[in-house]
Amino acid sequence: ELILLQGDLAAGRPGRRLTGPALRLREEFELEGARLPAQTAALIAAEAHLSAGEVEAATRTLRGVAASTRRDPITTRLHAGYVRARLELATGRRAAASRRARRALADLAAYQASFGSIDLATAAAVHGRRLADLDLSVALDSGRAERVLESAERARAVARRLPAVRPP
Repeated sequence: ELILLQGDLAAGRPGRRLTGPALRLREEFELEGARLPAQTAALIAAEAHLSAGEVEAATRTLRGVAASTRRDPITTRLHAGYVRARLELATGRRAAASRRARRALADLAAYQASFGSIDLATAAAVHGRRLADLDLSVALDSGRAERVLESAERARAVARRLPAVRPP
């Protein structure tokens, strides 16, 4: 069910339809003591709230979510960084959103540097795409060329660590 919600969110399903099931799953996982799936469900709910323009509801949803740790999977850390950066952006804190996106992209770069598998590298780059897009959007809105260049370089650095993937 959690994976289906992630797919629905990625496919652009209306946020209002996803928040209820995501919050229900969060509660079920919390009752079972499953911290990581509960955190993922909360992040999905908060992102769905943001997609529906419900900033206050997203804030309430994230209030009880602990910060990600180094022991969490990179996908969870990146998703948390992305959702929290979007919340910063939605509340008018552009500089904070940019800092959060930069930190998450640096985390991704460090993660990528730790392995050599093309499969892992490809998967990791996919998870950073939304963060890079958000970072670039904030930089473009700033109207400052140096910020745009820095953002583009961060995105390039994450993507260029990977060898080209070509079909057989």
